[in-house]
Amino acid sequence: MKVAQTNNSSALSNDSVPSEGLMDDVQSNSAVPASVSSDALLTVSSLLIFFSELFSENAIAKIWRVAVREQQAFKNEPPTAYPEYVTISGPEANRYALRETDFWTCGFSPGSLYALLERCMKSPQQSPTPTAHRSTF
Repeated sequence: MKVAQTNNSSALSNDSVPSEGLMDDVQSNSAVPASVSSDALLTVSSLLIFFSELFSENAIAKIWRVAVREQQAFKNEPPTAYPEYVTISGPEANRYALRETDFWTCGFSPGSLYALLERCMKSPQQSPTPTAHRSTF
């Protein structure tokens, strides 16, 4: 099996090469024309695995955890700042630095929360939300 190559290095490590079974699943569960080569399909299925982390419970939990923590910091008042970036050193290492709400990058934080809400409403079966709470969305 081949892995997609970029100019500098391989795009995916050998550890991320999908199994034959996954390739069969991708072929049978998607509208992939029969004329698509197995190498191209391997690339598509590898990307599906690679990007699946974006939809993992980890990503959802991180966005939600930061939002809850900052809401508690503002004592349930409307926020005056949103998370902008994560500091990498010092006493606040691995914590988000906040920026005033009117700065242009600050729309990403509430936008991420809104995207999670939309995802839960449009595809509740894909949500890590317990079934008992899904009807409240």
